[in-house]
Amino acid sequence: DETDDARLLRACLFLFRSGRGEEALELARECGQPWRAIGWVGGGYGDVGDGDNDGAMEDYRARRLWKRRCREIAALMGRGARNGGTDAEGADAAPRRLHPSLAYEAGILALLSDAVDAALENPVFESWENAVHAVLSAERGIVEEEVLRMHNRA
Repeated sequence: DETDDARLLRACLFLFRSGRGEEALELARECGQPWRAIGWVGGGYGDVGDGDNDGAMEDYRARRLWKRRCREIAALMGRGARNGGTDAEGADAAPRRLHPSLAYEAGILALLSDAVDAALENPVFESWENAVHAVLSAERGIVEEEVLRMHNRA
């Protein structure tokens, strides 16, 4: 049911924002939606300190690909949420019912993939506190990516 999905995604978004990502993943699993948790951890990476640089590089490449795809999805879903649920095909497209869960899921993907533009255009991040959190979270993620990139070059 859409109401339950929206409630779950809203709770997960707040857990991610609070730095409690593991709890958000567990909540999704407990609510019978393990595919969401799997999709959200796609940007995870293995232990890069195990001496296997080939494996670390593969993890890094997979993480970059996952983040790029999440950014694209967050932007597309965010446009749908902003446009009142009309199809992204354009103005001539038939309107469809807006699902509140769309904005929450797009917000989660934007946060996890450091997609500042998608986050700031999302109605979930309308308050200045949420906007500041999105920007600072993305900055942290960008620094983390740079560290991983440098580590994988060595």
